[in-house]
Amino acid sequence: MRKPFAFVCVLLLAGCGLLPWSTQHSVSNAEGDTYSGSWKYATANGQGSMTFADGSKYTGGWQDGKPTGQGTVIFSDGSTFTGNWDKGIASGQGTMSYSNGDEYIGGWADGKFEGQGSFLHADGSGYTGAFMHGEFSGEGSLVHADGTMETGIWEHGKLGH
Repeated sequence: MRKPFAFVCVLLLAGCGLLPWSTQHSVSNAEGDTYSGSWKYATANGQGSMTFADGSKYTGGWQDGKPTGQGTVIFSDGSTFTGNWDKGIASGQGTMSYSNGDEYIGGWADGKFEGQGSFLHADGSGYTGAFMHGEFSGEGSLVHADGTMETGIWEHGKLGH
């Protein structure tokens, strides 16, 4: 008689997320966000998607309840980000395509443009080069919509003189 009791206890604990086995879940929170995907230790772990109350949706990797690894966000305004995440923050390589036609392709750190990248505007203008804390910083080239170009060392978004 002990074996069925032990088996039932294991099933109950696994269903509550107290055991490490991954299972599939669909849960909603008080803010109206809904998560669907792998669940481990009572939180999102593995592959899954979160649809937010504002209509935005993230699909990709999760670790300890935060987007981690490769993933894509489709924002409610139609903009998209595809790239690497670290504990819920864009980090590593990624592409941000804005709903107005602008696009950034390159490095990210702490949710900001970082390292080498290209920011291209819908009008044909754009910057290619180094970024730091989301600003042009280091060697880079800015091409204006009329085709003129500024090349050099940038600091805090401005070309050094």
